[in-house]
Amino acid sequence: TKLAIFLILILVFSQRMQAERYSFGDCFSIDVSDSLELRNDSDAYTKFQDSIGLHQAAPIVFQPKGLGQMDSVALNSFCRILISGTWGNQKDFYYPNQKDIPEAELIRIQKELRGVCDIDKSDYFDYVYEPTYDWVEINPNCYAYRATYVREGLHGDVITKLYFLQNSQEALYISMSYRISLSEKWSKVLDSAIYSFKWTTPYYAPKDSFNWWLIGLFIACVILAIILLEMYYKRKK
Repeated sequence: TKLAIFLILILVFSQRMQAERYSFGDCFSIDVSDSLELRNDSDAYTKFQDSIGLHQAAPIVFQPKGLGQMDSVALNSFCRILISGTWGNQKDFYYPNQKDIPEAELIRIQKELRGVCDIDKSDYFDYVYEPTYDWVEINPNCYAYRATYVREGLHGDVITKLYFLQNSQEALYISMSYRISLSEKWSKVLDSAIYSFKWTTPYYAPKDSFNWWLIGLFIACVILAIILLEMYYKRKK
């Protein structure tokens, strides 16, 4: 009996932790828990938000499952993943595996992130904790610059982690938020999502091979010098 109950609990837990892979064109993919849904412009919640002037500008939005149909449980379970991006030409942005960038450029990125944070906070709420910044390794050879902050909310403080990812010709802002009182429900869900992120076609910074050919050249010169010295001494004898 105990074994049966244990197996049932494992089954229930695994079902809760199931994730679906979402691929967006030839840009990126991300695995998102089935406890969240992708917002539809025609769903009831989106229409309601539009009617009161609160249209979400981000083109990709994940929200609690059932929110689109105004489900009461989903309405009281604040959690969001907002994804927006910008595109350009090769080398307009840094590479995914680059984090050692010039200080001036890092300050510029911080200012951009702060602007996004201020928009999210809006004029109606104050910061509880102002944004702090750090580098995060999303997966091997992929880094994100992250802003973390806490703002006030209608039903309690909200924590947000805003990730800035670059891939030579494209860059993404991925904002992940949830009400702090619901940390146990949403924290791991959002962490699993961001660490599943993958660029469809990553462009990596070329490895610096200068030191290798320089060392090879030095060794060749040493060998040549030894050979010439031997020839010189043989002639003197």
